[in-house]
Amino acid sequence: MATKTAKNRRQVLSCCYASLMLAAILTNSLDAQETPQLTQSEFYSALEIALSQNDEEELDNLIRTNRLFVKPLTNSLITEVIQLELQGDTSAAIRSELYAGK
Repeated sequence: MATKTAKNRRQVLSCCYASLMLAAILTNSLDAQETPQLTQSEFYSALEIALSQNDEEELDNLIRTNRLFVKPLTNSLITEVIQLELQGDTSAAIRSELYAGK
């Protein structure tokens, strides 16, 4: 009787595990279908358009779905601001800094 209970328990756990794996696979495939991945240059272009239109919702969406592209962009903007300040072009540095702050 104890072996029958253990066998039933293993079957139930096996079924639960299979159900969880199926749910995880379906969730990942649905997420992949909803958010098409952009290239880095497409991300920069889309970000520039959203910034020029002051579209906060689109900006949030772009940043959320393309997180890996945000840090390189931020780093390049910071580098640009520092270079402009060192060259004495403070007005351009301020514009770039405002752009980076959005």
